[in-house]
Amino acid sequence: MEQVGSCQPGIVVYSTIIDSLCKDKKVNEVFEIFSDMIEKGIMPTVVTYTSLIHGLCNLGQWKEVKRPLSEMAGRNISPNARTFSVLVDTLCKQGMVTGAKEVLELMIQRGVEPTVVTYSALMNGYCLLGKVDEARRVHELMIQRGVEPDIVTFSALMNGYCMQGNVDEARRVLDLMASQGCQPNVCSYNILTNGYSKSKRIEEALSSFRDIYQKGLQPDICSYTTMIDGFCKEGRLKEATELFKKIEENGCIPNNYTYNVMLQGFLENNETAKAIELLQVMVDGGFSAIGCKKNLLVNLLSDDRLDHSLKEALQKCLGYEPNIWTFTTLIRGLCIDGKLAVAVRFFDEIVKKGCQPDLITYGTLINGLCKTGETRTAILFLKDMEQVGSCQPGVVVYNTIIDSLCKDKKVNDAFEIFSDMVEKGIMPTVVTYTSLIHGLCNLGQWKEVKRLLSEMAGRNISPNAQTFNVLVDMLCKQGMLKEADEVLELMIQRDLEPDVLTYNMLMNGCCMQGKVDEARRVLNLMASQGCQPNVFSYSILINGYGKSKRIEEALSCFRDIYQKGLIPNNVAYTTLMGGLCHVGRPLDALVFVDEMKVHGLVIDLVTYSTLLHGLCKSQHIDEALKLFKMIECSGLRTNIVVYNILIDGLCKAGKVDSAKELFLSLPAKGLQPNIYVYTTMIHGFCKEGRLKEATELFKKIGENGCVPNNYTYNVMLQGFLKNNETAKAIELLKVMVDSGFSAIGCKKNLLVNLLSDDRLDHSLKEVLQKCLDGLRILNSCYKKASGAILIDIVIGLEFDLMLVKHEHDDE
Repeated sequence: MEQVGSCQPGIVVYSTIIDSLCKDKKVNEVFEIFSDMIEKGIMPTVVTYTSLIHGLCNLGQWKEVKRPLSEMAGRNISPNARTFSVLVDTLCKQGMVTGAKEVLELMIQRGVEPTVVTYSALMNGYCLLGKVDEARRVHELMIQRGVEPDIVTFSALMNGYCMQGNVDEARRVLDLMASQGCQPNVCSYNILTNGYSKSKRIEEALSSFRDIYQKGLQPDICSYTTMIDGFCKEGRLKEATELFKKIEENGCIPNNYTYNVMLQGFLENNETAKAIELLQVMVDGGFSAIGCKKNLLVNLLSDDRLDHSLKEALQKCLGYEPNIWTFTTLIRGLCIDGKLAVAVRFFDEIVKKGCQPDLITYGTLINGLCKTGETRTAILFLKDMEQVGSCQPGVVVYNTIIDSLCKDKKVNDAFEIFSDMVEKGIMPTVVTYTSLIHGLCNLGQWKEVKRLLSEMAGRNISPNAQTFNVLVDMLCKQGMLKEADEVLELMIQRDLEPDVLTYNMLMNGCCMQGKVDEARRVLNLMASQGCQPNVFSYSILINGYGKSKRIEEALSCFRDIYQKGLIPNNVAYTTLMGGLCHVGRPLDALVFVDEMKVHGLVIDLVTYSTLLHGLCKSQHIDEALKLFKMIECSGLRTNIVVYNILIDGLCKAGKVDSAKELFLSLPAKGLQPNIYVYTTMIHGFCKEGRLKEATELFKKIGENGCVPNNYTYNVMLQGFLKNNETAKAIELLKVMVDSGFSAIGCKKNLLVNLLSDDRLDHSLKEVLQKCLDGLRILNSCYKKASGAILIDIVIGLEFDLMLVKHEHDDE
């Protein structure tokens, strides 16, 4: 036409071609035609732009959609009903129903009346998310505005009700459809048949299937397959087989899914001979058994009646034809096994081979990366998704990355991703906000938490149980128990049932402040609210009683575990043992070791470490050595903490030579002493007046890759002063001051004596005077100048980690 000259194409011709190319997903070619049209002075219409927008939406190129919309505004071309309908449909298919509803509201505001297509798309979006009540409200709105529902509208509602298992309501919609002059089609009856079948109401499913004939309609392959599947699942194989034979008689052709449903029916009902016969028909017809359950195919593969060609076909199915679903499954397996580097390489390889990853593939890999702390790599894949265009990330992918960043305490980065997400029109969910709130709570940014809660309210997003749990945990850790209690009450008022985790956090907060009786009240409240306490609940209470030295109540609480029909786990036993050790009864704690073994519990290193620490602290050194031998024989891989406990115990018991021997054996056991072990050993030497050995060991710290800390310097300084090595003490003090350390950990009387020494220059005297001033406040924290303080801290940290681990395991 362009070359002839006398017959130049107009906008209608261009719009027709552009629409066709968009439907074929050849959007790049579309833009060439579009540019060519503009160059020729032919101005696009709303029809042209709507076709473009439709094509871009089908490819998921949301950023590009904004461009034609902006161009339309610039050319003063208003979107019409079809334009808006395309946007509504696309947003719904992406699960962004809130955005779709806003588009519909915008249409009405602009005086563009939504069509039945617009309303039906929005209803279908709600139904796919299980929000049938919302879909019903949209249906009522369209009636109010004088728009007659069509078969697509009614089918969306029926499907929504069937997905909820409410087939009777779906039947009512079918009857309503007919009464309003909208005749149901085959698809309508298929939806109902499938709903009845999945609800195991097979007779009603059969009645719905027969209605197709009675209404003068012809069943399609979907109708037959749905009914056959229902028969097979009920074990009614004879009826399934008869119906299968009728398919071709009635002018239909079975598809791969139909064959697989029938094959699976035979195999699940032990009709192996018939399954083999059908498999032969499938292979001859070019069909695959890939839709059948894997375990059934594996069993069939071992059957001697299978010939070589069928075995090859089955093996091919079990290996699967390479497709994106197969690749995604493999990537998921690699992620579960922690082989993320292999998963990433594999992903890159399939892309190079021309296999385009979908949203699930990207989501699987991003989730795996985030779970292993590889968030930065996950973000690169997010950017890759955005650039590819054909696979745009949704809110789930963004939530995964935001949550991971918040857990890594990179909240600023999380907010950048959040802003980027919102700019792209992807609305945050309660999951998004909960992750951000959790991240802010961990950083103590309470003002920002309040701002986010207000923002949630502004977006009409209600906090869920997880959000409230985060707030309860944050308030408890801040010692704001009253406020945490108020949050708990608010949850109950909003009909959000607090779970055992909520109550446990509140109990733990009470115990952290020494309010054990209040923790007991929370336990009783939990039971009265119908939330049964678990073993971890009792362990928290036992820990509270133990730390308050109310050991009899701790023992009573432990017995309550059995009385409530629960079985104590490692946490419960270790907590009780720790309490007994805390009140100087480690020998009583040892008795529970045998009890644990009787109940089949494997004693871990945390339990052994707790007992060993208790025995050493109470000067039961012989029993500690016996326990240490037991640990070595248990097959557990001992760590440096265990050795430090025993070295400290031996030093305190005056057995410094034994401690030294154990210290020197560490490299042979594959363990490297850390600064705590060095400090413990130096302290032991100093106490015994073995200053030469202490000094030699102090010098070796740096040589072995460790760095002395403030406590190490203070132990050495105190050793010099106690043994009247004042010159060496002053020399060390200078090193400490130059390195930014303080002598505040040293005994006050030794510092007072040193202060009167004439060899001290003015600057050192000033430093010492500051230390003495500080000791008035902090001396109590350091008066136990021994490795026991450090060991208490290390054991405490390990124990806390154990509690957290088991909390997640149990709950």
